[in-house]
Formats: sequence, C-alpha cells, structure tokens
Amino acid sequence: MSAYTVNKKHIDLLVTGLSWVNNGSISDVMRTFGLNSGDDNEFDFIGRLLWNENYVSVNTRYKEQIVYPEYKYAANKEFIFGADHDKKIVSMLKQIHCYNYQSCETQEWYTSTACKMMEYLEKRLIQKLSGYEAAPWGI
Repeated sequence: MSAYTVNKKHIDLLVTGLSWVNNGSISDVMRTFGLNSGDDNEFDFIGRLLWNENYVSVNTRYKEQIVYPEYKYAANKEFIFGADHDKKIVSMLKQIHCYNYQSCETQEWYTSTACKMMEYLEKRLIQKLSGYEAAPWGI
C-alpha cells in the first residue's frame, strides 16, 4: 500500500464539511469529540489534528520524520453547498475516503479522533443526501 500527504486544500475541505453538517458550528464538533482548543481557533485546531494524523501515517509508512506545515483554516469556497447539493456531498464523501486511505498506516488509526471524525462526517453527509429522509426505515 502507498500513502501520501494530502494538501492543505483537502484538509480545508474536510473542516468545511465538519462545520457544514453542524450548521456552521465547529464548536459542536469539538464538544462531540471532547476536544479543547485552548486559546486556538477551533477551525485551525481541527485542521491541524487532521493534517497531523495524515503526516504521522505517511511517516509511519515510509519511516520518515516529516513535520506537517503550519496550518490556518481557509473556508473551501468551491465547496459551499448550494446548487448540485448531492453532487457536492458525493464528492466530499470521496475526499473522506481518500483522506482515510492516506491516513490509516498507524496501528492507532481506527481508534484515533481523526478516524472517528471522518466516520461522523461521512454519516452526517449521507443523511443530507436527497431522498434519504423519505426512504423507508426497514422493509
């Protein structure tokens, strides 16, 4: 298996998604995962957490010690939801899967906060797809 470090835009997208599924509130995500950013901006804090996990994965895979760059969140304006709602959700789901694949090289991945955040984001996005609420519960 190979792995690579995702770029900042990818992390910005995931943080934007986490905020979007919580109606613009990243504080709800922080509370859900029992995180405290201290005096740091919560968007920056989550972005650093996700990017760091990805770098740790790649470092583990290739036995390197590369430190992730400084991170400051910038909203991914290309991905603000509006027209093509479902298309954007599907695209974001694909980016979650890409991030997970690039970040799973450590033994701790499946218990990491980053992994749990991606599972949370994926579930919340699926629930926002058109027709999800109207679909029958059970057959």
